[in-house]
Amino acid sequence: MLISKSNILLLVAAKIYYLDSTSSKGKAGITIRETFDADTRFVYIGMSKDKTIEFINKQQTGANNPAVIFTKPNITLPCYLKISKKGNTYEGYISPDNRYRSEEHTSELQSRQYLVC
Repeated sequence: MLISKSNILLLVAAKIYYLDSTSSKGKAGITIRETFDADTRFVYIGMSKDKTIEFINKQQTGANNPAVIFTKPNITLPCYLKISKKGNTYEGYISPDNRYRSEEHTSELQSRQYLVC
């Protein structure tokens, strides 16, 4: 999905049922990227193999240091994740029952187009 207006409302949600234990680096989540380039800016919310949720924001193209906005350990499965976008503000959500009570954290990302992965 390509979004070309910076003030558009965007909502992407996912339910994680299970994480395979075959890879120590296995993750499941939602990424919104500026382009398909490897060094592009992005926001990500997802779960790692140890059942820790991360909300990550990479502000600069080419930078190798994305900022971890928050982490939340020991999440039980299934769980629901959501990223919403209003203007240039992204909000990351976690829910055990698909009832999102409040955002976990917000992050700014300035761009004119986005790719949902």
